Amino acid sequence: MLLTKINDISPYFKKKENKWIFTGKKLEVWIPKFYQDKGLLVIGDIANCLGIVQLRINDSLYANTMVLARLSITFVSNRIETEGDDKYVVLSLETGSVFIANSAIVKDSNIIYEIFVAFLAYGNMPKFIDYNASQMLFDRDSDDCGVSLKVNHSIFEMISAHMFRDSKDPYMFYRYTMMDKQPQIVAMHQISHGPSSSTARIIGSYLSEGMTSALVDDNVRAPSLIENLLRS
Repeated sequence: MLLTKINDISPYFKKKENKWIFTGKKLEVWIPKFYQDKGLLVIGDIANCLGIVQLRINDSLYANTMVLARLSITFVSNRIETEGDDKYVVLSLETGSVFIANSAIVKDSNIIYEIFVAFLAYGNMPKFIDYNASQMLFDRDSDDCGVSLKVNHSIFEMISAHMFRDSKDPYMFYRYTMMDKQPQIVAMHQISHGPSSSTARIIGSYLSEGMTSALVDDNVRAPSLIENLLRS
């Protein structure tokens, strides 16, 4: 299904008191299923979900939301879908459905840690978050969570540059490719493909795993300047 990306979803919703009501014909909220395992999605009569989801409108448009808070979403039905290698919980809404039951955001600073662990440390970055969007993951920290990380934005850009790799070669940084294919994510905790040198693997975290990786994985790249200094 070919969908067109939009940046403004306001034409398809109206706000009544603190509720967001869907005014289009069909709305699907695509939520990565691993959210349930991490406590970022709880489904009951309503869905309590992290606000980083993909909205698919009228089977023709889509938009990604990057809200660092839990949203209360009402829905008509839900199902499990598999797209590529990933599973999603899909919430279906129709005309007049209440998308967000309460637009007043409860600011929770713990959300930042939960996202960092799930998305970066363990590499479970939702596929709909592309290379550029990943660098803006925490841009709303102060507005949504009530706390500022006070980190230079270049740090997040470096993290994305390190984690995103070529789809076929996990040792090749995505930025060194044509960037025209879906990348793969190397988790920050993944010792085998994360560090770019044998020395970095051995002296980093998870010593036993790092030593195994240094011995087993072939490394044909030239050592970095820092590695040469450590060896001298």
